Amino acid sequence: MPLHSTFSHPLRLVITVAKGDVLPREMLDYLGRLDASGARPYRKIFDVTALEMPITSEAIRNLASIVRAREAEGPVGPVAIVVGTDSAYRKAQLFVREATMKRPIKVFREQHQARKWLDSFEAAPKDGNPDDPPRRSG
Repeated sequence: MPLHSTFSHPLRLVITVAKGDVLPREMLDYLGRLDASGARPYRKIFDVTALEMPITSEAIRNLASIVRAREAEGPVGPVAIVVGTDSAYRKAQLFVREATMKRPIKVFREQHQARKWLDSFEAAPKDGNPDDPPRRSG
């Protein structure tokens, strides 16, 4: 499977690693798994350092549109995207620009930096207000 996700319900955290070629349909399936597991409001790391297939700007914009619509439907958690190349960084920044509403989304070069940033947010409550953006802890 090109997208492997680990769901930590106690930590309210999802870590997903993309490997090889990921098709748009697989991204939609991933979003469905988030919903089915109740993890939409969780903090998320999405690691694309092992992604081999380049994603077109059009596909990124389409996915960003879906992500924005999902945010309008209910609570969502912050997203940290981990990239390994300059090209992937530019594509991830395009996604950030197109997908961001209230939810924080940020691009990183290393997974530990992404995790540190996500840990600065409180884990989402089970019944959060969809109009409230994730809050930084401390």
